[in-house]
This record gives sequence, structure tokens and C-alpha cells, in this order.
Amino acid sequence: MSDRITGLLIAALAIWYAWHANSFDQGFGDPVGPAAFPQLVAIPLGLFAFYLILRPDPDPHWPSGHPLLRQCGMLLVLLGYPLLL
Repeated sequence: MSDRITGLLIAALAIWYAWHANSFDQGFGDPVGPAAFPQLVAIPLGLFAFYLILRPDPDPHWPSGHPLLRQCGMLLVLLGYPLLL
């Protein structure tokens, strides 16, 4: 179930990312424009999300104990550092 929830969140991110990339204005330069790279990133991101939704892991292994604490600590550092700047 956790893979499907993650897949839905990643799919929503890919859709938002592609939608937002269409709003980039092209002032001058390359005829492809600045929206090409974000749209190219959104496509594999969406495919990966739909793979997670359609084929989740039947028995996911969740870390417990010390590895879980290390992962939560790293997440707090990654979220807290930009807030301190």
C-alpha cells in the first residue's frame, strides 16, 4: 500500500512539474525553449510513478531501530538546513 501512496504522490508531482513547465516564457535563444528539460524530466518521473502504482512490492521491508533513526535524522537535516538560511 505504501508503494501506491508514494506512486500517487510522485504522479501528482510529475503532473504539476510538467504543467508548471508550460508557463515558462521564452525571451530569446534556443527555439526549443526553457520548458523542454522540465518536461523531459516529468515524463520518466510519471512513468516511474505509474509503475509504482500498478506493480507495488508485495512485501516491502521497512527499516527499524538504528537505520530508521538515521534516516529520520537525515530527513530533519535536509528539511531544517534551508529553513535556517
